[in-house]
Amino acid sequence: MCKPPVCLVNLSPLFRAKNEQTRTGVQPKMKALIIREPWIGRILAGVKTWEMRTRATSIRGRIGLIRQGTGMVVGVANLVDSLPPLDTKALAASRDRHGITPERDSEAIKGRWLHPWVLRDVRALLRPVPAGQKPGQVIWVALPHTAIAAINGQV
Repeated sequence: MCKPPVCLVNLSPLFRAKNEQTRTGVQPKMKALIIREPWIGRILAGVKTWEMRTRATSIRGRIGLIRQGTGMVVGVANLVDSLPPLDTKALAASRDRHGITPERDSEAIKGRWLHPWVLRDVRALLRPVPAGQKPGQVIWVALPHTAIAAINGQV
């Protein structure tokens, strides 16, 4: 059992993070998803609302969108859901949301790109923001506070 002064000292980083968010309006943490072309272009254009992945995700909330190969956050979205994997029939019935053409169905099935991640409120950034991507990061990038502040200044 800890004594109250010690407990308060140990919790101080949590209070600082909350105060930082209140004072600056900057989220303490934000992730960005790396997405290939042509998919990211379709998402930013508003014609694709499902990002197909090989597994589900528990991440929810506002995320950055990184154009693969650039290391730049080019948009933001709210990741609102992660659906169970689609079977062949459901894949065909939901083309308007994921954008996979019939010619690419076999590729999606073979690669197991069958888990829809549902995106809402997508916004392209006027000025791309460096994501601080490190070698080996291929799906998610934890954005530095400077990137989060730059993104928040545009949305």
